Amino acid sequence: MSYFGSWLQFVKRELDSPPLWEQLAQGSTIVDSGLLGATVDTPFSPEEREAISRQIDAVRDYLARELPAGSAAVINTRLSQVETSLATQGRVTWGLAFVGLCTTLVWGGLMAPDQARAVLQMIASAFSRLITP
Repeated sequence: MSYFGSWLQFVKRELDSPPLWEQLAQGSTIVDSGLLGATVDTPFSPEEREAISRQIDAVRDYLARELPAGSAAVINTRLSQVETSLATQGRVTWGLAFVGLCTTLVWGGLMAPDQARAVLQMIASAFSRLITP
């Protein structure tokens, strides 16, 4: 019964949320245009990697509260993969990969569009100042 109550909350949130594609059609942005226009794909410094890792931990905490345990476990695996890639990918490549991950999670039904927006905003708070070298 406890899962049923959680499920009802998720359904209500989905029904109350404006569709992602309508938001985009109305001009709402999800990704900072600086990421899309950036051409310098410099590596992250150790301090930058640490700042983003802290935000990824905050994302994990947020999603643990928001999602059923099964969805959160799958997403945590993917978050660990993108966190590991901080050391090997440049900032632009990593940012685009992270946005792609969030989009895939929404399309796969593991995360609602409003949750993806919240996750992207959380990462953007640590990442946006790192776009320009």
